[in-house]
Amino acid sequence: MKLTIHHQTTYRYARPILLQPHRMILRPRSSHDVTILASSLAFSSEAQLDWTQDVFGNLVAIGTFSEPTAELGITNHLTVEQLAAA
Repeated sequence: MKLTIHHQTTYRYARPILLQPHRMILRPRSSHDVTILASSLAFSSEAQLDWTQDVFGNLVAIGTFSEPTAELGITNHLTVEQLAAA
């Protein structure tokens, strides 16, 4: 079964602020029964995006922002294939 996941979060602040690095776990772990077919991660503010893996096997995105902003939007879009029985 193929699944499409779309998640959007928006943070609004009273005035522009300088954001600290954001650590995000937004993808399921790949396994023998879950395969990620496509993914995209976008921010409303310019960000340096780095990926790492934690000790539990989660893929972690770290967004680092260089300019102050009054709003941060995070949009995550995934297409996964699940092979396990329902």
